[in-house]
Amino acid sequence: MPSHFRSALENALDGHQWLSHEVLDTVARQLVQGLPATRDAAIKQVLQTNLAGLSVSSVSGDVVYRIANDTWPTLLASFAPGGNQEGARLRKAVQRAAQAYGFLGKRNRSAYNPWPTQPYCPWLRHTLRRRGDTRMDKLGRWIAVDTQSFHSLRGNRYTGCYFREYAMGTAMLRPSSRSGPYHPPQRVPDNFSKEHFWKWAARVARWNLLIPNNRVATFRAAHGAWVLRQQGLPRGFHVGAKRTQAAFVLYVRQRGDSLTTTEGRSVVRLLKGRFSQSVLGTAGGVRASAAAQTYFEPLSKRAVVANAWRPYWHARLVPMPRIATRGRQARRRRLSRLITHPVRACHPNSPGCKMVGQALVEACLVLVLLSALLTAVLRVGDTLADTQRDDNDSRLHAFAVDPGRGGVTRGAGMRREPGGEGPAVKEMRQAWHYADRSAVIAQVGVRVSAVFREGGARLDDRATQRALGRSAAAWKVAAARSLRLARRIDVQTQPVDSAWGRQAVSFDWLNRWSHVDVRRRRVAARRGAMRWRARGSLLIGSMN
Repeated sequence: MPSHFRSALENALDGHQWLSHEVLDTVARQLVQGLPATRDAAIKQVLQTNLAGLSVSSVSGDVVYRIANDTWPTLLASFAPGGNQEGARLRKAVQRAAQAYGFLGKRNRSAYNPWPTQPYCPWLRHTLRRRGDTRMDKLGRWIAVDTQSFHSLRGNRYTGCYFREYAMGTAMLRPSSRSGPYHPPQRVPDNFSKEHFWKWAARVARWNLLIPNNRVATFRAAHGAWVLRQQGLPRGFHVGAKRTQAAFVLYVRQRGDSLTTTEGRSVVRLLKGRFSQSVLGTAGGVRASAAAQTYFEPLSKRAVVANAWRPYWHARLVPMPRIATRGRQARRRRLSRLITHPVRACHPNSPGCKMVGQALVEACLVLVLLSALLTAVLRVGDTLADTQRDDNDSRLHAFAVDPGRGGVTRGAGMRREPGGEGPAVKEMRQAWHYADRSAVIAQVGVRVSAVFREGGARLDDRATQRALGRSAAAWKVAAARSLRLARRIDVQTQPVDSAWGRQAVSFDWLNRWSHVDVRRRRVAARRGAMRWRARGSLLIGSMN
């Protein structure tokens, strides 16, 4: 290969390796490590949107929120592309993607002489054999070898028939001088003028010369291989063993003096005394809590390995864990004890203690309290029903974003975007329509819902490929340089490869994957299994 092609290939490879190991790997780690902070920013912004005019913080303020029992740090674990199980899965995924391109497959062709040349073995012929292969080692580094040899059929009285190999063309690329399965025992002689080929093969290499393999060409290619610096596949993240879900508990407390009535025109005055501590707690505020969970659930019932690439992750609300509800149960017990135990004039164990006509007074007070409680329950029930209905309508309105209805506004964008900062990261967010993470605010009645739009999701594989191709930092710059170089090299190699019927080089490196229809392949496999079951049942029926 000319030196200018080699230098251009090295520069293109360096660009791809910098993109994979520096840019994308850094962005992936920032996404994983910064997700708790991004989640906190989203929670804070939603609270500020729904509780306008109040200070929201995780430390102090009118509204204080706290996250507990967070299992996100244990969900994902980092792995290196070595010989471990996760590295092998990543390697297989890349190899399956490479199978969509025929020019990367095996390049094995043979041509035979039409008539026999040796009376000892008339069934053998002179053979022209082309051998080529592109494979990946355990570290994700590519190895390519191409050889072409002419195997001349010869014979003598000592060995009978054998193939004398003449290497015509050799080429090999590998990441190190001793990588791959090609380790020659010693250097093959440039010529066999001092020793016959069959003697050297029997004495040194111990080859079976009746099999026309390109051994000499492969060993010469290994000695003169082009060693190209490769870093292999980048690091990644995998779901931990037996980990298919992550959850957290959110606690929110609002100060008592910031509570408003249902019309939002007045502020509720703080209660005082023991009843206030039982209802509002020692801090004097209203508390709310909820537990959420992200879980992996595939569509089919087949065993599917959970990973961060598959789109089978869902979110839902879950019951509060037992540890998180102990404080609430304790407050309920204190309130019940306060209501059920009457106030006595003296200690019941003291001598001479008598109930001084308090039964009638207590009964009247209890009757009045029960009447007021019944009225309050009815009023509160109606208010909660209206509030819940408005809340559900506002959520539906925010998710649907119906332009025909009013009350939809667009809030400010998130103050903390996933992936961190940097020119490359910002460009990826803009190209993938992920930067406009502003909140869509919908108001129905007195209830306000704020949800974030433009999460970067796509409808299908084709849309994902098109979105990936739009990013200059993640694809365009590195791919454009490689495509220009591939077209230049294809002009030089096409005359040689076309004679052997090799598939032409494909320059569509994104949309080519879309021809792999997973559903069609599964349906075909299911039909094939049913066909074999039907044949087996017919065979068993005929035997009976």
